[in-house]
Amino acid sequence: MSSTTSSTSVRQASLDACLARWKAKAGRVLDPMRQSLGKTSLQVLGVWELVQTQKKEYQDLVRRLTWITEQVLDRVPPDAGGDEATQQMVNALRLVTNQVDKFLRSQPLTPGSAVGGGSCDTVANLGKALDAVTLQFAAIHTVNVGLRLDELQMQNNASLASQGYAWIPRYGTMLRRPTPSSLLIADIPPEPVVFCGRDKLVKSIVRLLLQDRTCRIPLLGPGGMGKTSVAVAVINDTRVKTKYRQDIRFVSCEGLVSADGIVQALAASLGLQANSNPRKTLLQYLSSRACVLLVLDNLETAWDSEDKINVEQLLAKLAEISSLSLVITMRGAVRPAGVDWSEESTHLLRPLSLDAARQVWTRIARTTDSKLDQLLVRLDGLPLAITLMAHQGQLLSPTELLEAYTVEKTALIEEADGGRLTSLDVSIQLSLNSRTMSKSRDATALLSLLSLLPDGVSIAILRRSIPSIRNARKSASALLAVALASKEKDRIRALAPIRDFISTRYPPKDGPLREIRSYFAALTLKAYSIPKDRSKEALDMLSNEFGNITSIQLHFWSTPPLSDVDAGLVATLGLADFSRLTHYGDCLPLLHLAKTKLEHIGNRSGAARCTQILGELLNSHSRYGEAIQKLQEARTTFRRMGNLFLEAQCTRSIGDALRMLCRYTEAMANLEEAQAMFMLLGYRLGIAQCIDTIGRTLYLLHRHDEALAMLKMAKSMFVVLDDPWAEAQSAQGISTVLISLDRHDEAIAILEEVKPVLEKLGNKRGAAQCIHSMGDVLLTLGRYNEGITKLDEAKEAYAGIGDTLSVAQCTAHAGNLLRMLNQSDKALALVETAQRDFEAIGYPIGVAKCKKVRGHIFAEQDRKLEAETCFTDAMRMFQEMDMPQDVQRCRDALSALRAGHSTSSSSLSAECR
Repeated sequence: MSSTTSSTSVRQASLDACLARWKAKAGRVLDPMRQSLGKTSLQVLGVWELVQTQKKEYQDLVRRLTWITEQVLDRVPPDAGGDEATQQMVNALRLVTNQVDKFLRSQPLTPGSAVGGGSCDTVANLGKALDAVTLQFAAIHTVNVGLRLDELQMQNNASLASQGYAWIPRYGTMLRRPTPSSLLIADIPPEPVVFCGRDKLVKSIVRLLLQDRTCRIPLLGPGGMGKTSVAVAVINDTRVKTKYRQDIRFVSCEGLVSADGIVQALAASLGLQANSNPRKTLLQYLSSRACVLLVLDNLETAWDSEDKINVEQLLAKLAEISSLSLVITMRGAVRPAGVDWSEESTHLLRPLSLDAARQVWTRIARTTDSKLDQLLVRLDGLPLAITLMAHQGQLLSPTELLEAYTVEKTALIEEADGGRLTSLDVSIQLSLNSRTMSKSRDATALLSLLSLLPDGVSIAILRRSIPSIRNARKSASALLAVALASKEKDRIRALAPIRDFISTRYPPKDGPLREIRSYFAALTLKAYSIPKDRSKEALDMLSNEFGNITSIQLHFWSTPPLSDVDAGLVATLGLADFSRLTHYGDCLPLLHLAKTKLEHIGNRSGAARCTQILGELLNSHSRYGEAIQKLQEARTTFRRMGNLFLEAQCTRSIGDALRMLCRYTEAMANLEEAQAMFMLLGYRLGIAQCIDTIGRTLYLLHRHDEALAMLKMAKSMFVVLDDPWAEAQSAQGISTVLISLDRHDEAIAILEEVKPVLEKLGNKRGAAQCIHSMGDVLLTLGRYNEGITKLDEAKEAYAGIGDTLSVAQCTAHAGNLLRMLNQSDKALALVETAQRDFEAIGYPIGVAKCKKVRGHIFAEQDRKLEAETCFTDAMRMFQEMDMPQDVQRCRDALSALRAGHSTSSSSLSAECR
């Protein structure tokens, strides 16, 4: 018996025994998937009869088919339910088996018969199809099959190399060995069609490659970050091609898990004859070339394997070749040892900027709408995710895709074949299946928790907050090494598409989830210390963790079953109260979700509290009509429950919203009612807050002396109550009244004293208001350049905290200033912008004052009809708001316009705030 025949018999017997064991465990009835697997195994045994005397490459093909069939039998139990992924893999194996069987039955059955009808190409294509099944099996069952693939591939290559064939990675098949010139053309992939946001990086690498000395360049980063695209863009640069000419080598190492596998792939791409020492032959050949550029693409599988040391030794030998420049692309963040990598290019590839992401989208999808930026932000600059989503954008709008992505997550970002470069899920799963991840027991569990933390987290916090993950530092290092997470300053963070995939496929487990919820919920208690001396510390802490706390609370309310509802509600309300006080972030979606869930479980009190805070947040966002509706709803519930304290709080907030809508009579009635309830309860802080708001309402009614007295009373009460936050705000109100009374020096002194206090407390809105008021004083005193500078500074500060009302007021103020400086065209544009903003907010006093200013501008431009319309509309609005002084100003302006006189107002601030 020949050695070949003996090997064949052993392999056949091995499969027969494996199938017998599998059947012995099975019951009488198999589901369709397992019936298919059993039939496939019998078919493979039958195929062996066809190749007893066939060519060696046919026997090698069937050995590979047998090996993967055994692996599947060993890992697919005959007596348990199967998932969809395993079903697909078994179907793929059966399809390949049918193709092999059909091909072999079509071949002559004589030893050494000639290959006819393109049989060698067919063998290679069948081998490629079987490789796909093998890798699919590996992804599902997390087994190391790469080494066996290398061995089988090397056997095939060696067999066909002697016949003049070579393995061409780009085509994934065995072809007749080409000449050196045609090999170069075949080996270099074409330049990426859509390639944006990497120009600076490509230029820096090209510059290194064009130097007189050689260089070693690692391109590292997460899967889908565009490492291969950068490498391909570099080698397609005209100057690089001119320098290296025929000696640019691009070799895909995908699926190789050994140094020998890399050597074999390199040797095959160079057309080198197989011999007993392929590594030596390869190194000698490369050393003989005058100038070589070698690109090893997707090196991570080989490097992150049991053969890691040998792979690093091979890279070191390649780096020793004085004429060879080396570029590698590799998933992860750790550079292979043994090579002196170029310092200029050792950084990880970063996500694309929003501008670059827009360029990619536009080049591919060629459509856009108002939701595009929001969609791209969800993709977090990951090029593969953006590219795949942009292809979907050829059929669906960004708005439609954003809605779909919210439901389907990363499953939406996939093309039909679902390969590594056409499915984000597959790309991420490959990193999860890496050897580095398998060696770190808690790495996947840690990544599950990071999926809830969009702002990332420091290692120190991880160790404190999740004691059940005993070695958080080691687990974090594993995530960083495979680039499933990155380190930004002192925080470890996962990109948004990775978080979305993990949260869906590998959700956090109960124990660690409870721990991290408890830790971040405790932070929200800091919100209640904001009015005190240590408020800056609390504000900084909550600002840094706002996104994380919001994400964790959204997960809490959306993940059944709800447990420890009281603790969840305290955390949600604390975060929302912080957002209200500081104008930081957006808690409206969180409150809506919490309110809905609490109503569903019958928790009326909790739902009412969410409704109340919703109203107060809407009030702070200048959405006064909606705020009043929510506050009245909550007040009704509290009244029915007999909760006088919360009823009084709602009543005071309703009065504040009515004040901003210029409904002063109603505002005063609600504020006085709330004050009486707080007095009945003996709640001094509530009394002081009502007095403060009453003073601000009196100011808007031009009752300045009464307003000043009330604000001073409120300030004194806040001093006694040790509430520096509220004290500073009352001082601001006092300065505003003093400005209207032309007591400018006193106003400036108060503002200069209060501003640093507010900054120390972290009250950004209050500090911005101080700057705004200083600008008012300077403008009133005719110091226009200084005033306009302050106004711009205040506008920028307001925009930074999302205070749209104050931004619009600054815009209107600037427009009125330009009018008084006789720059009417610029003034008109600004005032019209401000009016639109006031209309969108629902702030009638701002709309009316903008109309009045526009009337003055039109009058100065001799556009009398438009001026009269503006003055008439403004006068009507002021009458509806019971503002007699402003009504009189409009009436005087109309009289002057009809008499042909100037309509200009002598008061600047009266027209804009």
